[in-house]
Amino acid sequence: MSSPNTVHTAASASEKSASLMIHSMSVVPVGSPSMRGARTVPCPTMRRLILAAALLVASPAFAATKFYVIVRGVEDASGKGAAIKDEALAVFKSELASRPELTTVAPAGLPPATDPEALHDALVKRNIKALELTLRIMAVTEEVKPPAAGKQYRQLVRGIKLSVFGDSIPEKVLSLGGDGEGMVATEIGANANLEKEGKPLLVDAAKEAVKQAVDMTVAKLKMGDKKQKVPAKKKPATAAKP
Repeated sequence: MSSPNTVHTAASASEKSASLMIHSMSVVPVGSPSMRGARTVPCPTMRRLILAAALLVASPAFAATKFYVIVRGVEDASGKGAAIKDEALAVFKSELASRPELTTVAPAGLPPATDPEALHDALVKRNIKALELTLRIMAVTEEVKPPAAGKQYRQLVRGIKLSVFGDSIPEKVLSLGGDGEGMVATEIGANANLEKEGKPLLVDAAKEAVKQAVDMTVAKLKMGDKKQKVPAKKKPATAAKP
């Protein structure tokens, strides 16, 4: 659990086609018994993103859409994230399951993901929309900073950058992905066990980063699904030549 003087920072999310910076910080007052008093104040850019997401969710075109998600696992490209791969996978699955557009529960009678050919045939036959997604840890930050001005204790900092990527199945007609970044800092004593106290901080940072990455992935999914549902325009009939 984070200490009373823990600072959570949800940093950036970026796409290939566009770059969007999102900043928010939750600070718990010194002496607060828990983090319940923390308050996150979104910036104008964040408020616009929230509004856009709300409009997409409210759209009737997406209300009935439910994608079955097959989670392929967690990859560690940073070389420093092995210690939290299990926790990151649990956070990833939990975040996906919390989205009304997605489900991580396999439809009854569907072949397991370990049998890709049978799964492909079943998805086609039953007209089930599905996704294959992987979480990749891109970078991990591990720092110990000197005490802030007027403070007695050092600051233990843990940060993470990660990416979600995958495709729609059974036909890989839609590539998906999103990026996220989180950072958490807390005050520590002189004899603190950095590894022991640092791991839960890194998991907390991963929660922030996963949420951002899944937000972007779902937004891309909705936009891509909307484009696929738009019927092709019929060419106007041409008058017969005399």
